[in-house]
Amino acid sequence: MFPFQQSGELSFQTTDFVGEEEQFNVENQIYWTDVASAEVGNMNTNVGLGQDNRERVRGRGRGRGRKSTFSPNNVISNCNDNSDEQKRKTIHKEVERQRRLEMSNLYSSLRSTLPAEYTKGKRSTSDHLAEAVNYIKDLENNVKGLADKRDRLKSESEWTAPTYHVGGSSNPRQCRGSVEIHPCVGGLDIDINVNYDDDSFCLSSALQVVYEEGLSVSSCTSTKVNEKIMHKIICEVTDISCIDFSRFHQRLIDLVS
Repeated sequence: MFPFQQSGELSFQTTDFVGEEEQFNVENQIYWTDVASAEVGNMNTNVGLGQDNRERVRGRGRGRGRKSTFSPNNVISNCNDNSDEQKRKTIHKEVERQRRLEMSNLYSSLRSTLPAEYTKGKRSTSDHLAEAVNYIKDLENNVKGLADKRDRLKSESEWTAPTYHVGGSSNPRQCRGSVEIHPCVGGLDIDINVNYDDDSFCLSSALQVVYEEGLSVSSCTSTKVNEKIMHKIICEVTDISCIDFSRFHQRLIDLVS
């Protein structure tokens, strides 16, 4: 493998090795040149793709921009719409707040108007409203009852009942006293006058006649005036038209005659 020359020296044959080395370097250079070219191609491809993508994105953006065109007038219009909507909401809230405040004041006034027996043990607004309805109905019934009583008293006062007087020339025989009957508010007023020294008249007998006629005595007083005794009997009458004044008058006359 290592031939010896005739001079005895060892010599090397490098021609083939040099050629192989040069060939190896050339092949290696070609390989790396191809790799670099491939990488440059990939870079160019990526750059091209990036540019294409950017162009697509730009195109999409431009496309969307074409579909929805924005202008200062549109922006101002949208701002005005939002402002009007906000104003409407604010006005609605204020109106609702005022309404609730007024209703609260009305409920408080209603509770203060109702008597304690209607609101005792009841705290909710619905219960107060129901009791207010009952209170109004009770007031209507009371007013109706008072109106009926007023009309009855008015008719009794306007009714001209005869005033019966017994004594003196109204009776041919000598009388010891007099009897007067006339209507008053709510009933009859009976005045009986007798002599002070007349022991024949008995007040209890007159009261008995009043009871027998169906009348109710509310008061009875006796007063001495100028040697006479004046008896005043106040009677309550529900329906004055049902009284027979002629008979009632005659029975009292018989007591003082």
